[in-house]
Formats: sequence, C-alpha cells, structure tokens
Amino acid sequence: MPGIKTDVFISYSSTDREIVARIVARLTAANLQVWFDRAAIGGGGAFISEIEEGLQTSQVTVLFLSPAALQSSWVENEWNARLIQMSKDRTKKLIPVLLHDVKDGDIPLMLQRLSYLDFRGTDFDDPLELESVTNDLIANVKGELPPAGVEAIGVPFVVFAMTNDEATQLATKTVFGQPHTDKTAFESIVAKLDYQVEDIPRFYGATREDWQPPPAKSETVRCTIEDMVSRINGQLPASAPILRPQFFSEDFLSDDINWRLHTWKRLRNMGCVLVIDVLSMFHPKLQTLLLQSGFSTAETVSIVVLSPIQSEQLKIEPIILDIKNMLQIAFDRWENDLDMLCEFGIGNARAFRRWLYSVLPEAARRAVGEKPNPDAKRRISEQLQAQYGKATGMERAIRGKI
Repeated sequence: MPGIKTDVFISYSSTDREIVARIVARLTAANLQVWFDRAAIGGGGAFISEIEEGLQTSQVTVLFLSPAALQSSWVENEWNARLIQMSKDRTKKLIPVLLHDVKDGDIPLMLQRLSYLDFRGTDFDDPLELESVTNDLIANVKGELPPAGVEAIGVPFVVFAMTNDEATQLATKTVFGQPHTDKTAFESIVAKLDYQVEDIPRFYGATREDWQPPPAKSETVRCTIEDMVSRINGQLPASAPILRPQFFSEDFLSDDINWRLHTWKRLRNMGCVLVIDVLSMFHPKLQTLLLQSGFSTAETVSIVVLSPIQSEQLKIEPIILDIKNMLQIAFDRWENDLDMLCEFGIGNARAFRRWLYSVLPEAARRAVGEKPNPDAKRRISEQLQAQYGKATGMERAIRGKI
C-alpha cells in the first residue's frame, strides 16, 4: 500500500544532519509535510523500501549538496531516482540547495540545468541568517505545491507504444520469424494505412510517450493526455482535487525483469490507464511483455486500444480477433459489460480525447482508494462525483465502487 503523501522529501548526507535538521524544523513549522528522519526506519530492505516510498509519494525533493553529499552513493541514487520520476511526471520537482564548500565545477552535469538555492556562506548558527535562507526555501517549495487545501491525485499512465528504433524493426519486418502468423495480419493492416509501411517510424520517438497516433501527426500521446488533464483541472472548483498524470511506460516494458515485475505489481494495486497502440502489438517482444503482465485481467486497469485505421474498418479485420484472444477479459468488459473503462478500436485523436475525459475522474477515484485517510478519500470522491457524475453518465457505471 502506498504511504502517506508528503510535500517534501529531504535528500542529504548524514555529515550535514545538524544543519539540515535546523532547516527541516522550520519547514515543518511552516505546515509542510516532510520525509526526513532516516533514523526512524529500519535497515536493509525496509530502509530501501521506505526511501522509495518517500520519493514516490512526495511532490518536491530538496537535495542538500555538500562535499560529503557529492561523495555519497545514497544521495546520488536519490537524486537520480527523482530525475527519472521527473522525466515521467513533470509535476515532480527537485530543488538543489548548495551548502558550504561546494564548488560550481563539482555540481553534477545533470543537476546544473536546474534552478538551485545557494546557501554557501550562510552562518547557520545565526538565527536571522537561518531564518532568511529557510524562508527562501519555503517559498520555493510552496510555489511547487498545489494551492492550500487542494489535494493532488496522481493518475498513472502506461503508453504501450514502440520507440522509433522498435518501429523501424517492425517496418522493415526484421522482427518477424518465418513463418509468423502475425506477419500476415500486420500486412493486412498496413495495406489499409493512409501512408506507406516505411513511414511508420516517423510516428514514434525516443520515448513511448512520444508516439503520435495518426491522423494527429503533430501531437504526441503525452501532450494529448496532459492537455486533457489540464482541461479537467481547469473546470474543477477551487478546492477540488487536481489530477496529475504520471507515466510508467518505460518501467512497464523495462528490460530489467525485477523492476518490471515490481512495476506490474504496483500498478495492479493502485490502478492505471493503459493506452495500447495496435501496431505496437505486432512487435513480438512488446506483445510478449503485454501478455505476461496479465493487465487485461485487472479490473483496476482502464484500457484503450488505438488503431491506425478507422474503427469501422477495424471491426472486420483479423486483428480484432487477435486482440480479443490476447486481451480476452478486457475485451469482454468492453463488448459484453459495456464497461466505460475499456475501449477497443478508437481510430482518431478526437475520440481518444473524449474517452480520456470520461475515464479520468474514475481513474482518479481508484487512485484515491489507495489513500489511507478515509476523510480525504470521502471528500475527494464526493467532489469528483458532484463535478462529473451527471455530466458523463458515470454515476451508473461506478455505483457502489467508491
């Protein structure tokens, strides 16, 4: 179960504990929820698990850089983990704070592009100086947090799409064995595309979220999702919880089997939105991982399958039968139960946007269900229900699930 949400995760070297503790005391006095005291957690696996949970559930990481911190592998692992999080969730933030004797040339290149606070030369034994620099830090942290009294709900997304390299492999058919039944189905789909097979890679990028579903040839899936989340947040009352997209695509398809299994388990528990590209399902490696994940059997997972051809044509294609066989339970949720959280064969960006608008509030409710605070859960659920229930016909679909 995910831990209690915190505003700030403190990354530091134990050598600087006395200075950092003074600053943390003032952060806490400013009503910020802070993850700090390593002495309060156990060793070994529990220690690693607690750190991972602290990073995952915090909005802002404050990194105290000193000569000792720059030599600490623990501190380096923490800021590296935060940078990876930031690549998937732009709402996560990292604020480096420079302490005594840190030279500009010693700051890691990956951190130099970030805005930092310079506390070098500060006399931390002087209450006035300590108060001044701490106020600067508090202002920076609060500037990255949701408004006072507003909850932020992370909505996990997995974009099941090829990278540009994988799309090139598929377009040149180097991934197909001989014979391979999927090759025939792939060629049947390609014959109905509005573009040539050699053009397929141009719709895919360096990351899976860079996929640009045709015919929206200039907008990535990430941009579409973030835009729809922004639109929904803009329609919420001032005190209502806001949604924040979090992307786990690379983790979901990681080459590291242990990390992949860890990600699958975590996403099953907290739910996610799985966006599937039909063409990417023809890539044998990706198809195998999708089947191994078992996500089509998880009721916590919302699934949408996007096709490069219009849904009217897709319904008569052999691929729909292949998809049905591969994702049988999810397909049944869509076809038999009319489950709004599953949709197969969406063939254009406009329909994808409408689907997102319908499912995101319910996906948020499922994320709220993982929070341990029952009062917060009830309040957020009521606010979301009041905002979206009648407008989307969602009340019937989710009755009894909150």
